[in-house]
Amino acid sequence: MDYFLEKQKEYWTCPECGGIISVHTGLCSNCSKNYQHNMNMASAKDYDELLLLWEASVRSTHHFLTEDDIQYYKPLIRNEYFQTVELHLIKDGRTQQIVAFMGLSDDLIEMLFVHPAQQGKGYGKKLIEYAILKKNIRKVDVNEQNEQALRFYRNRGFEVIARDATDGQGKPYPILHMQLKPVRLRKAEIKDLPELRCVFEESVRTSCRKNYSPEQIDAWINRASPERWQELFSSDLQFIIAEETESFRITGFTSFNQQGYLHSMFLLPQFQEQGIATILLDHAENFAHRNHLPSLFAEVSLTAPSLL
Repeated sequence: MDYFLEKQKEYWTCPECGGIISVHTGLCSNCSKNYQHNMNMASAKDYDELLLLWEASVRSTHHFLTEDDIQYYKPLIRNEYFQTVELHLIKDGRTQQIVAFMGLSDDLIEMLFVHPAQQGKGYGKKLIEYAILKKNIRKVDVNEQNEQALRFYRNRGFEVIARDATDGQGKPYPILHMQLKPVRLRKAEIKDLPELRCVFEESVRTSCRKNYSPEQIDAWINRASPERWQELFSSDLQFIIAEETESFRITGFTSFNQQGYLHSMFLLPQFQEQGIATILLDHAENFAHRNHLPSLFAEVSLTAPSLL
């Protein structure tokens, strides 16, 4: 632990002035130099470093490949594949070393690799969200035996639509063709709060008026002040969003905590009775199952049963 803390202190100390680098903004608190991890287009001068990252990542995650396989693919990756895709990379803002990269074709995420030492820091998520939101890409291919990657893409809203028994070189490594679902689930972020408030208010005003008076609805909505939303978002509640992937509008959300308390479930009126609430509830139930919770429990409105 002492070694870890010393290395972290070293990493987050500005080499220019000795100030502290913010983990949130990447800015030095003293000289304001920006060490943020930025995404850029790759060029031919990056190929050698990208290949080293590719090999480190493959050795960490592609345990089904043999040493002969890795040596077979290396020159193909370096001399052919890199040149046929649009390469985007993320560099460490402090060391300027490449920590992750992605290759895109016209309609497909062809490759995405994160250095083993940098996994779990959100780089893969940042790359794939860029591909989806900025490049309008909805498809990805993944090795069936790469279970870690398969879980990652499923968690980002992709589903398997087809399977090839071999890879593009005819080797016996099945390829799964995945596509973004019409509606996907994701964990809410602080930037989503204004839209969550709109979903909540529209859902209550439209869906609950048959069970509650206008005065009751006004009291319910007025109680959910911006400060209250911030308080809930900072609590132990996990907010999960249902997002349609055509325009990436939030269609509904739910929230629950580690004790199995289902705190909320709200849908926009036009997306009700389409199974979205059931998808959200299934996600909460799966969370309870994975965490060995005996049950989910909730205090619901009179309108809630009709949303499922």
